[in-house]
Amino acid sequence: MNHYQKVYRFANNWGVSVICKERVSYGGIEGLFEAAILKFKDDEDQAGELYYSPERRCGWLSFQDVADILKEIEGRRKHNGI
Repeated sequence: MNHYQKVYRFANNWGVSVICKERVSYGGIEGLFEAAILKFKDDEDQAGELYYSPERRCGWLSFQDVADILKEIEGRRKHNGI
C-alpha cells in the first residue's frame, strides 16, 4: 500500500502539501503524487490556505515533478498576508 503525506513549509510563507494514498489522491493507486500549493498569512499561521495555480498539474506527479515544484515554491518571493 502506497502512503505518503507531508506539508513542506518554507520561510517565504509558501508551502506545498504532498500526498500519495491509494484511492484517495490523484495517481496514488499508481504510486504517483498529488501536490497542492499553500499560502500562509504569516509565521503564526499553522494551516495555510490553498493557492490555485492553473499552470500546475495537481496529480499524477512523479518524484521528480514534486521535487521541481518544491524547488520552485521555495524560491518564490516572500509575501505577507493572503
